[in-house]
Amino acid sequence: MAAPIEILLADDHPVILNGISMMLEDVPTIQLRHKVQNGQELKTALQRTPVSVALLDINMGEESGLDLCRWINREHPQVKVIAFTMYDEAAMVDAMIRAGAYGYLLKEAEKEEIIKAIQAVHAGGLYFKGKIGQFLKGISKESPINQPAPQISRREKEVLHYIMQELTNPEIAEKLAISPATVKSHRKSLLRKLEVKNSVGIVRKAMQLGLV
Repeated sequence: MAAPIEILLADDHPVILNGISMMLEDVPTIQLRHKVQNGQELKTALQRTPVSVALLDINMGEESGLDLCRWINREHPQVKVIAFTMYDEAAMVDAMIRAGAYGYLLKEAEKEEIIKAIQAVHAGGLYFKGKIGQFLKGISKESPINQPAPQISRREKEVLHYIMQELTNPEIAEKLAISPATVKSHRKSLLRKLEVKNSVGIVRKAMQLGLV
């Protein structure tokens, strides 16, 4: 059996922290390693014990979730951030994507959706479902880039197609009958050619360049 996914939950409301903690305590595939209420606690926790996924509220007191997301991407790039918030405005979704979030969850999400988001992001995928996904598509289409699109190979186009569907590396590998390592190599090539830092950037830039 695979080791559980270690996560951090950051929210300035103790009720939310305790509620999500109780919700996930009986999930064998997930281990809540840290519960933090502000930026300093978050930084101390990650420096002490890194995790794989962070569920991060946007309102975090003196340091916003946007600033903390940027800090995590800079100082702990192995930690994948999922925005966990009550805000469903397109501008906020766009801001968190720009800050480096791999997923976006509303606090009204059911337990099953939270688990699915954590598992998807941990496996190398994205999680922007429902109206959040529609916001992402709308944002990208409204801000096209006036520059030539890079040349990408047929296989890279196939990988891009499945990244757009939010599939993980193993899922893409199964679809294309190639190894996960090969998928990872194609992802790296797309990151380089599109000049972006993560899978969200691939999706956004590909839409802006009209590649999809």
